[in-house]
Amino acid sequence: MIFGFVLFCFVLVLSQDKNKTISFLCSVNPDKGPFFLLYFASGRRNQFRRASFCPVGWTAIRGRCFRFVSAATSWGKAEKHCQVIGGHLASVHNAAEYRKIQKMILKATRGFPQTWLGGSDCQDEAIWLWSDGTPFNYMHCGTFNNGWWNQHCLQMNYGANKCWDDVKCSSHLPSVCVLGPGKFDAVA
Repeated sequence: MIFGFVLFCFVLVLSQDKNKTISFLCSVNPDKGPFFLLYFASGRRNQFRRASFCPVGWTAIRGRCFRFVSAATSWGKAEKHCQVIGGHLASVHNAAEYRKIQKMILKATRGFPQTWLGGSDCQDEAIWLWSDGTPFNYMHCGTFNNGWWNQHCLQMNYGANKCWDDVKCSSHLPSVCVLGPGKFDAVA
């Protein structure tokens, strides 16, 4: 299978129009299978179009790969599972991305279950961090009140407005994973 994938990448490069430029990354990970990222150029400077192909079972959203995990576990076990499959619990960086993640969950469940994201303020109260190390630069509607002084993990789809909420990390919820940072950064 790996040989076939590498051969596909090679043929892809050979089959490109002479007037177009292509940069690509082909990667094979034995745990997750092959995936690749392509950058196409129309021949004009700075007119690149990005096409992202995520591993099987992952969904491309705004240049990153996400996966809904239906098994309800604690936040810590959900993060560990995401790490085992190559990522972290998902970070969300804007409203458009959040809506697309909700659509991915809706497609998988036909509903909007409360679901783990990778946010946590376990280290310091009210200082929210993403488990994937990206900046916590967006917050969706919600109340972060640290109820009973033990709500330090972030869930999505809470309440009628499907907001974010802090909740006990030992609660059992499904989760959303994202492939770890840097998976698609090094384009040849």
